[in-house]
Amino acid sequence: MNFFQRKEQQIQALTGKGFVRLALSSLLLSGSAMATSAQAQTLCVFDLSGASGDYFAFMKDYALAAQKWSVMIDLKAYNKEEKAISK
Repeated sequence: MNFFQRKEQQIQALTGKGFVRLALSSLLLSGSAMATSAQAQTLCVFDLSGASGDYFAFMKDYALAAQKWSVMIDLKAYNKEEKAISK
């Protein structure tokens, strides 16, 4: 009998079989839902130089780092404040 089987028997003795199965299935379903819910988010970036500016370059690095967290970010550059506000 391995470690997990012993722990499952201990949990079953404390709470009952139905609860353990429900808890495990809920945990598995919630984990799979989080893994598939990664959608690209649009982030508006205001930089006076537009897409070639320093702040936009910093935000590109941030978007690249966010991919490690399974977050996809689409950057949209604006060099005029009026356009950024109206979107």
